[in-house]
Amino acid sequence: MGFRAASLAILALALAGCVTDQAGPPGGSSTPHVERLGQYLYMVPVARDKRGCVVYVVESPLRRGDRSPYWRVGKGNFTTDPKAARCI
Repeated sequence: MGFRAASLAILALALAGCVTDQAGPPGGSSTPHVERLGQYLYMVPVARDKRGCVVYVVESPLRRGDRSPYWRVGKGNFTTDPKAARCI
C-alpha cells in the first residue's frame, strides 16, 4: 500500500471514529465532529481538556498534519492557545 493510500485509509478511520462520549462534560458540545477547513484539510477532534473543551488536530490525506493541539475560538476558527478557547 502506497503512502497516499495509507494516508487516505487513516483519514477515513479518523472520520468514521470521531464520535465521543454521548453525555459529554458541561464545557463543550456532546458529540464533536470532524470539520472540513479546505478541500483536503480537516480539524479532527481527539480529546477533551480539563475544562471539557474539545481538542483538535489538523489532518490531511495529502500531507503530514500538524500534530499541535488546537482549540475552537469560534465557528470555523481555531487557536493553539488553550486560554483563548471558547468551549462551544
